[in-house]
Amino acid sequence: MTPIRSWKRIAAIGCTHGDHVNWDVFKHCVAFMDRYKAEYRVHLGDVLDTAAFRSGAKGTKDESRPIAPDYNAGIRALQLMRPTHITWGNHDVRLLDLMDHPSAILSHAAGSLWNELQALAKKLGAKTRDYDIDDGWFTFGDTDWGHGYAFGLQCLRDTANDRRRNIVQAHSHRAEQYKKSFSVGLQANPRLLAYARRRLATRKWSHGCVFGEVAETKTGGASNLWLSSSEPGSLPPFPL
Repeated sequence: MTPIRSWKRIAAIGCTHGDHVNWDVFKHCVAFMDRYKAEYRVHLGDVLDTAAFRSGAKGTKDESRPIAPDYNAGIRALQLMRPTHITWGNHDVRLLDLMDHPSAILSHAAGSLWNELQALAKKLGAKTRDYDIDDGWFTFGDTDWGHGYAFGLQCLRDTANDRRRNIVQAHSHRAEQYKKSFSVGLQANPRLLAYARRRLATRKWSHGCVFGEVAETKTGGASNLWLSSSEPGSLPPFPL
């Protein structure tokens, strides 16, 4: 029998989406992390919504979305959560991708916000991973933790099978489980994410938090994880 070196408590959430965050749900989950005394506190990305920076925003309502409320809410969420680890999401890296945009104004705005976001992560002592399908993951125990890269109703299954690993991800906005893999759902208010209000898949969105214990062993690692989830607008139940 392989001896366990030491168990560490872990908790993860994701998809706060800037000023679209449901503060009641978010603070409820962070308070649980505090009570649980999680040694690893993981934000799985989409700290910001960055609607004004999306590639198809020009000529739409998103182009006029104020940047400051979105950014300030994202910063506040990180300050309240105090994550030890962050895996940036596709909404976050819009800023990084636009740093070399031919528009000097857009490039400067995106670059300034991205650099400030990195500075805050460093100040908080949070380790980060880029939004990269291969390198955008942390490994704790026998599980990879990252934002997520696939779409569709079976994206959790497909990503876990592709990696041939247990995973914990965000991205899909559905709190769900596939074997020993999990999706943490979202912390945002689905009704504020206007782009998804005409998609049937939005009906399956839910809040959630994955928590448990992870450990390293001589053969690679072990995890005991659980998912707490709730319907949009209600609070996920926790054991303490």
